[in-house]
Amino acid sequence: MLGLDRFCIMFYQINPSDYPEYMKCERVSEQPGTVLMESRAMQGIRRTVPIGYLLSVLYFYGYHRPRLSFADREISKLHHYFYPSAGYTTPLGIAGGIAYACYFDGFCNCSKENVASAANKERSRALAAWKQHQDLWELQQASQCWYSWRRLLSFGRYRQGFGGGDDGKDRRATYEDFLDPHGIIGVGKQVPEVNDLSFYQYYNKQQVDALVSAAMRLRRSPEEERWIQTCGRLGGYGSIGMLLTWNSRGMFFRLFMGLGLGVVCGGFISAAKLDS
Repeated sequence: MLGLDRFCIMFYQINPSDYPEYMKCERVSEQPGTVLMESRAMQGIRRTVPIGYLLSVLYFYGYHRPRLSFADREISKLHHYFYPSAGYTTPLGIAGGIAYACYFDGFCNCSKENVASAANKERSRALAAWKQHQDLWELQQASQCWYSWRRLLSFGRYRQGFGGGDDGKDRRATYEDFLDPHGIIGVGKQVPEVNDLSFYQYYNKQQVDALVSAAMRLRRSPEEERWIQTCGRLGGYGSIGMLLTWNSRGMFFRLFMGLGLGVVCGGFISAAKLDS
């Protein structure tokens, strides 16, 4: 993307054949960073626009209205300042959210040191879960000597609740079976080997795995998808509504006004789970 991927991994374009499970997610592209930037931009709007609304109310009643004459106070209306405040704070929220994504999600979380540390933690958790599973399996095997054949059959059915299956399957279980499929290591194992090394000139495979992992977690999260879609839908309606009903300021300013209003309304609706 215009060479920007050299400076920030958020603009990096992946090789789709290296991440087949990621490409099956809804609303994804070959640039996983856009998923993170979209989410952060929406979060930025949800934070800055309400602050702008609050400041507009304080400005109107605390500064502007007291300075007007009694005759002019009837003419001046709060909504002349309330709704336009989103025209200023919406682009600030978008810019702030994208900057946050580029720095924290890209530069910090996808750095070699942080990615290696996160992968080690995932591996440690998987090893702990695998060891617990093995201890439970060994305990169950030892306890079978004290039961009759009938109790042994019923106990075998009970073991299926632990994912035990048959004995051969338990013996073949490895720690990799307990890895988070959306984690860095799990994402990296979507294909047995890299298809094209030219895609990893600026960032190593594990760094790209971390980026794809973060994007997959968002797209596979029902809560995240619900509020993103609600805010996006209402933001679009708000933009169209402001273009048609507001007769002052420029087109882009009115678009930002409607987008900010729609995202804030969508955030409240999603928080109350009225869209579930």
